Amino acid sequence: MGVHISADLERLIQEKVESGRYHSSDEVISEALSALDERDQDLDARATAFKAEIEKRLASGPATPLDFSAVKRSIREVAEARKANQR
Repeated sequence: MGVHISADLERLIQEKVESGRYHSSDEVISEALSALDERDQDLDARATAFKAEIEKRLASGPATPLDFSAVKRSIREVAEARKANQR
């Protein structure tokens, strides 16, 4: 397999080898591809989980209107209960 890379990437690979962290350009490229594969697998897992969550929420039934008065009432009740507990 022949691979062509830009001069900038070639320079980056050489810098990595010269740093002493990697023994060869092959090792740098292998590490980079492993990291890329790991990232892709993570993205795939996150996308799968996201799709599953969407399906779960869609299957939960139709949306219902939100009663803002009830929400405000609930917040006030919680705030009052906290104040009462601090006394």
